[in-house]
Amino acid sequence: MSLNIAKSSVQNRSPQIFLCGGRLPESGEPPASLRAVLMALLENDYPELRSSVILAEDAADWYHNPKSPNSPHFPNLVDLEEQIGALSTLILLIVESAGSIAELGAFSFIPSFRVKLWVVLEGGFQDKRSFIMDGPVAMLEKESKATGGPSRWYALDWLKKTKKPIISVLHTERAARKIVREILDPAISGMKGTELFRAESLEHQILLVADLVSAGGPLLISEIMEILEGLDLKTEKKIEQQKVEEYLFLLENLGHLSKTRAGNNYFYVPPDRDRDFISYISMNGKPVRRMSLREDIRAARKKLPDDDYDRKLAFRNAAKKRVKP
Repeated sequence: MSLNIAKSSVQNRSPQIFLCGGRLPESGEPPASLRAVLMALLENDYPELRSSVILAEDAADWYHNPKSPNSPHFPNLVDLEEQIGALSTLILLIVESAGSIAELGAFSFIPSFRVKLWVVLEGGFQDKRSFIMDGPVAMLEKESKATGGPSRWYALDWLKKTKKPIISVLHTERAARKIVREILDPAISGMKGTELFRAESLEHQILLVADLVSAGGPLLISEIMEILEGLDLKTEKKIEQQKVEEYLFLLENLGHLSKTRAGNNYFYVPPDRDRDFISYISMNGKPVRRMSLREDIRAARKKLPDDDYDRKLAFRNAAKKRVKP
């Protein structure tokens, strides 16, 4: 494949909202946080937005999943969340718990997070000199002014000012609708259609891996690595196999591919329809047809014993996984 990856472009990204904040209720419990009320609002009135939400709890479940012993082990949960953030259209952090305060501190110091981070504070924080206001919020405000964009933090009132603060139902619902109207809707509608592929971008690296599997799968990890090396990505340091396995783990949990065993090998299998995230340009400057790309990848795959049978079996096994309740 003679692809000019530097002239290729990223496209067809799905909207993703990474939502962090206060505790979500157990079944039957009333909502006790703004994030819980926002989630209920999305489920009832904005199902398309709800389908785009990734919860912080999802990341924790993926990281600690005991049913995935063969999944790559992220050094820590923040590394997994960083990759989720890279794929997200925006990261919305509602500061209303000890955990969300810790996340605010961590997220604001990760550059790839900070450029997508929107923060919603309870109004009581706004008038206090604190690390929250003088640290992370001040950093967000400075970056917003530098880029000429809107301020990416809000101070909203949703707590009753009692000895033990509890949410005000009316104020919390009003705040949730304001978040949808002024943060979520504009971010989704303002998504870029396409942008030039940047090899150093974590998001673009992950989507490239997804696209290769989508176009040429089922693929072995060794085949994916060979294709990436053949593309000659101009990155400051080589993308190691461990990192690519992390990308594949995340993509599997987001439904962009499946990992399944067939014969003696694990294959990465595309979803039930072709999802093209990259529009490729050849070395002679012409667009590459998707069918040609698919044929080139399949021609370059290793020939294994029982190759055709195993790859077809990988497709069938992946389909069985998708239909499980």
